[in-house]
Amino acid sequence: MQTMQVLSTIKWIKSVVGPEAERMMFARAERQDPAAIPTLLYHLGRISYLLSTREDAKEVLAAFKLTALLDNEKLIKFFSNPVPERTPEFYDALTSPWRTMSNCVAPFERLIVPKVLTDHVESPEILSLEMRDPHHGPVDLSRLTKASAAIQKLYMSVATAYGTKKEGALELIKIESGSDIRIDLKGVADVVKHVKDLLLEGWHKLRHMKAEDLTENSKAAASSLAVIAQIAKLEKDGDIAPADADILRHQIMTSIYDLFSTGVLILEIPPIELVQNDKLLAGFMPRQIEGPKQVQTDGTDSPPKQRKHKANSRRGQIKKKP
Repeated sequence: MQTMQVLSTIKWIKSVVGPEAERMMFARAERQDPAAIPTLLYHLGRISYLLSTREDAKEVLAAFKLTALLDNEKLIKFFSNPVPERTPEFYDALTSPWRTMSNCVAPFERLIVPKVLTDHVESPEILSLEMRDPHHGPVDLSRLTKASAAIQKLYMSVATAYGTKKEGALELIKIESGSDIRIDLKGVADVVKHVKDLLLEGWHKLRHMKAEDLTENSKAAASSLAVIAQIAKLEKDGDIAPADADILRHQIMTSIYDLFSTGVLILEIPPIELVQNDKLLAGFMPRQIEGPKQVQTDGTDSPPKQRKHKANSRRGQIKKKP
């Protein structure tokens, strides 16, 4: 699991627990109010249920030895008892790991995460990609290189289409490996927004399309994308030559296909959506190319039965002649 994902998951776990329940659960016994037990019991059911819905939360809790938070029955049984009857061992087993997990976020962010990412979590200038491997195999350098070239080509093509090419290129902020590879980039806010919109729109339009349909019918597949309409407008207004418009359209479509074929999606596309997007990526992976059709010796490529039927028709016609 990536560092950024771990820190994000810890923050989510803390938000699920909430400050009120955190205060009641992890305070020392002598400071707890027995009258707050009913309220705490209500929180426990909600907390254990929500934490169990995310695999990354389970991994983090297991790493910090906090899996007791997933056991609703155990939590209710313990906290239902009067404060004096609760064992200090349970407090130590729960409170110490919780504080360790909670307190590690700030120093890790200062030491490991670039300031631009911590200061601008929702910054429009940040483009975050994940190379999600549907086959769960190692990522080789050639695949990473292909993905990097594709996002650079896509970014510059979109910048050209919207007239912001001279404002700046993509800057690499952070690249990190884990179960997936994450790449954080910084660019011009307007261009980044258009790239995100394009990838979101393209994925939702093309995710159920077979890879060969995407490559062979790219014009039909791309005709409704917003950036393609923008290029058509530039071509119609005379701001770009028809040949340059064709090149731009081709670059955008091949870049999108290259990103999907290397297993790259932006963070705004969740791993699971009605369907599991990670598995759909496998449909864009390179497939074995079929060999050429067998050419007949007579120079025709029509099926044998059809040729035989035509020959018989010709012979029948000849017999009818006087």
